[in-house]
Amino acid sequence: MTECILSSNPMKEKLFKYLPWAILIIGAVLRISQFIFNRSVTEGEAALAINIMNRSYAGLLKPLDLVQAAPYGFLVIQKTMFQVLGNNDYSLRVFPQLCGLISLFVFWRVTKKMLSAWGLAIGLLLFSVSDYLIYFSSEVKQYSTDVMIGLIITSLAVSVLAAGFNRWNFTGLALCAGLGIWLSHPAFFFMVGGGTLIFIHVLKNRDRSARLPWLALVFIFLASAAADYTLSLRFLIAHREFINFWQPAFMPLPPRSLADLRWFGYVFARIFKNPAGFPIYLIPLAIIFFILGIVRFYKNRSWEAWLLVLPVILSLAASGLHKYPFEGRLMLFLIPGMVIFIAAGFESLAGDGNRGRRIAAMIAALLLLLPVTGIAGYRLIQPRQPEELRPVMRFLQTQYRAGDAVYLYYAAVNGFNYYCRQMDFQPDSVYFGFESRAHPAGYLRDLERMTGRPRVWIIFSHIATWGGVDEEKVFVVYLDRLGRCLEFYKASGASAYLYKLR
Repeated sequence: MTECILSSNPMKEKLFKYLPWAILIIGAVLRISQFIFNRSVTEGEAALAINIMNRSYAGLLKPLDLVQAAPYGFLVIQKTMFQVLGNNDYSLRVFPQLCGLISLFVFWRVTKKMLSAWGLAIGLLLFSVSDYLIYFSSEVKQYSTDVMIGLIITSLAVSVLAAGFNRWNFTGLALCAGLGIWLSHPAFFFMVGGGTLIFIHVLKNRDRSARLPWLALVFIFLASAAADYTLSLRFLIAHREFINFWQPAFMPLPPRSLADLRWFGYVFARIFKNPAGFPIYLIPLAIIFFILGIVRFYKNRSWEAWLLVLPVILSLAASGLHKYPFEGRLMLFLIPGMVIFIAAGFESLAGDGNRGRRIAAMIAALLLLLPVTGIAGYRLIQPRQPEELRPVMRFLQTQYRAGDAVYLYYAAVNGFNYYCRQMDFQPDSVYFGFESRAHPAGYLRDLERMTGRPRVWIIFSHIATWGGVDEEKVFVVYLDRLGRCLEFYKASGASAYLYKLR
């Protein structure tokens, strides 16, 4: 459809030639802007950063503290960045940011092999302005690396399926087979899926020249996976605390009740919200075009369709075996495939030349693209800052007096410890709070430990809300019963209160 239009309209041909580059620049600017903003680390980031800072390279092979997990190769890169660039928030975000920027270019390389110029523009724009992709490109954790590695493997597999093995395709896949799983846990799903399809393709086409390269790739991948399992993964798989934490994110296998069956529908719809990033009111529209895109791919490009779907199936299977949680940010690597299918859905609606269908497709595309683009534009002005503990800690450091006590809300402990080390700040006495959501009165009893102290700082971050109840407000009510507020400081998602407790 688009090719026919472009051949008869030089102006449109020029537009679609340069439009992807403009979209790529927009995506890069959005990611770099969030990175430069340098928000405070979150509770989860601080937990991983503490492991990176406190452990040796060999120590990072063992199960991480604070219910954390990351591929060993990623941890090595992050520790090296920390040692080279120093103790600051930027140092642990350089590599994830680089992965986010590389992902933009690789996604473009993948989609231009699968979609028309119009579908490419829609898919590339959705990918470039994705709120979660932008945010996690400046996250201390490995999620943007998962996206990059998955895209690189997909791009190379598409090239092999289209043109067979050559020196560059083989070298690239060999590197991914050897190094990918050390940098990204989901690389396993992409390598197994892509390798299986290449094997079927080789057998179907009776390509004897491709058998030896394929066997070499299998050997490299299995050797690397075995080494990674022996040195690192076997500890993580057996980590009971980690498994218990992610229990709700494991697929019920086999489903034993109606609630188990509902899990599939709920997870399918939720993935369009997180991590795909569509507002709730756009999810039905996104699902419709996602399904249309899958149908179109299976009719015209079945190999590529399976290449995009197999990582989903394999990750679901791993979830059912309690080996990989199927949840939110851990599924960020699925966004590229989802976006490609959605863009293909718009191509399907537009058809091959019917003017009415083209107009309908354009209107639907605007309905989907304008809100998500608007969100990205707003984030350019106001970047995401979920819990700004760093300015709160600076305020505490400047106002702190010898003898002051510090009480830490239970979810602020990791961030507090991280910034204390960064700021070389060591309070005299620190009380660690505990979680008591089921019995909020427990928070009052916990605070009563400090009654009689003239100056007590209470630090909040990563504040929980349950049933519409904000736990910070619950604490403040209890604190006002016990004493008088002398001073307070608030930032986005974090705060400090100074109380005199009777």
